[in-house]
Amino acid sequence: MMIKSEILKIGSQNPIELIDITPQVQTLVERQPLKNGLVVVTSLHTTAAVSINEKCGRLHEDFVRFAASLADPKARYAHNHEAIDGRSNAHSHLLKYFMSTSETIVLENGQLNLGAWQRIFFVELDGPRKSRQVNVTIIGVES
Repeated sequence: MMIKSEILKIGSQNPIELIDITPQVQTLVERQPLKNGLVVVTSLHTTAAVSINEKCGRLHEDFVRFAASLADPKARYAHNHEAIDGRSNAHSHLLKYFMSTSETIVLENGQLNLGAWQRIFFVELDGPRKSRQVNVTIIGVES
């Protein structure tokens, strides 16, 4: 068994944004000799998540509206008065409590074993950001 790990760098354009990273993850997988095992995709941020869902523009619009209704960015939050980086982003941290930091995908014959409609998304909750990081760890065997 081998373990390989790489970092994807991602930029975001909007306060809340779903970014399809499936092609980048598949490219990392294809560069490795590992063919069967698990791929763990992990956000390295407390205001961003990783999620598997359908790629659909209208669904993404619904998600942005739904997320904003769960945690209003304009509401008064205690964290905004003590934020380490000075960002008024308590709403982003609160949203993250309902989302996962990582997703695990089965690797089969060198391919991500995803359903017909499934894609891997980096979920930006505190954008826009120039540089975000996602760790992709592949655990498996060569054949």
